[in-house]
Amino acid sequence: MPRAAQRGKETGAGTQPPPVLALPAQMIEIRVDWSKMDMVEARLWYQRLKLEFENAGRILNARACKLESENWTCYMAGKPKCCPKGIKHSGIPRGTDLEHKNSDGLIKAVRVCSENCWIRYQDERITERRNAYLAEAAANG
Repeated sequence: MPRAAQRGKETGAGTQPPPVLALPAQMIEIRVDWSKMDMVEARLWYQRLKLEFENAGRILNARACKLESENWTCYMAGKPKCCPKGIKHSGIPRGTDLEHKNSDGLIKAVRVCSENCWIRYQDERITERRNAYLAEAAANG
């Protein structure tokens, strides 16, 4: 057996996705020996898992938004020049972002109540992206 094929058998690498097992208490276990897997293949699997995770976040956020059409709070509530905190809204929000990542890097649904708050939310996102780009550029020299 060729060396690459044998290594693939040992590490669980190959054309099939890594095994994913649903465990009690809503846990998912992925059994892959990342330390021995070929780097190119490991990066591809990591990318695939990340995309699947983010896709799950978007789908779940969209489902949650449909279910929670009443008693939602504007994401911008309490921020400068936006609506006050504590107001509960019902109905369809002015704007919804199903791909917003919170400080933990997890995707969180964002609902915004008005045009004013939506514009300020977009300004906030642009500033976040600009700062991330500048930090990356500074780190890379």
